[in-house]
Amino acid sequence: MKNAIALFALLLCMTAGLQAQKLSGKASYYADRFHGRPTSTGETYDKNAYTAASMEFPVGTVLRVTNVANNQVTQVRVNDCGPHHPDRFLDLSRAAAEQIGLLRAGVAVVNLEVLAMGTEGLACDRSKQTRVATKTTPVTPGVSPPVATPPSTYGATAKAQQPADPNASLPTGNDPIFYLYGVQIAAYGKTNNASEFMLKTGDEHGFLFKRTDAKLTRVFVGPFLTEEDAKAKVAELKSKKVNGIVRRVQ
Repeated sequence: MKNAIALFALLLCMTAGLQAQKLSGKASYYADRFHGRPTSTGETYDKNAYTAASMEFPVGTVLRVTNVANNQVTQVRVNDCGPHHPDRFLDLSRAAAEQIGLLRAGVAVVNLEVLAMGTEGLACDRSKQTRVATKTTPVTPGVSPPVATPPSTYGATAKAQQPADPNASLPTGNDPIFYLYGVQIAAYGKTNNASEFMLKTGDEHGFLFKRTDAKLTRVFVGPFLTEEDAKAKVAELKSKKVNGIVRRVQ
């Protein structure tokens, strides 16, 4: 019994230490040919989602990734084992790589900060490959699925564009084991206009990211691990005279 308690305490200390660390290393990104293929956890890789492969962090861990060369930032959720290259410690989805300007270079030194530690074990545990498909259940509208401990939300000020039709939905592909929510604050018919809005706005509203479907490029604040956190952000933005709509983005 004493040994079990000691082991549990050791694991808690190790987890707390990982969350406190800010790590640096080389990151790359998935080739497009992997789009639609299963990851090591059984979840389907989506190049348009904000995900990453790691050998160091448990599935579901949320990481803040900063490109040292340009200080551009993205946030990703670990859902795969990798990278399988000796001098790299993170593989990013194409969307995340684009967010930090990594597409042209292919490899870059990044800083990592753990925002929320996952609880599903390491992605490189191959015994988990089929578990995701069997555990995932359809989402009932308005009800949040089980999630890891969420990261803190962000401050927001200033004004934003009027969001598009709240009844429009975003394509999400296969349902993952965790869900991410965003607060839409703007929508544009041209991707370049969305990018210009993001550059102009900076971090006034919090961390920004964009998603493009067949008609619009939408700009979001987030992502958030729970719908409740996203709704709290909407209330915060509203107090600053900024309109926002909660959408599930992954």
